[in-house]
Amino acid sequence: MFTEDQKEKLEECGRRLISPEMVADYLGLDRKAVIICLEGENEYSKLYRKGVASTVFDVQSSEIDFAKLGAPNAVKNIISYLNKIH
Repeated sequence: MFTEDQKEKLEECGRRLISPEMVADYLGLDRKAVIICLEGENEYSKLYRKGVASTVFDVQSSEIDFAKLGAPNAVKNIISYLNKIH
């Protein structure tokens, strides 16, 4: 479904937290087809999710660093996240 160039852009869109609808618009593809593809379990959805996970990792790492420095909002956010995952 995606060209090699589009596959690279797909992961980058994930890193930038671009919605599947906007990914379709950006790549000039059919929205419904892209949404269905990204909801499935395939190489394309894995690339997209890898990009999203990369950004989440970076953001949470920064949030943890701020929490360690005692930033009140960061501490609150980390505690909230920990409560959700445990």
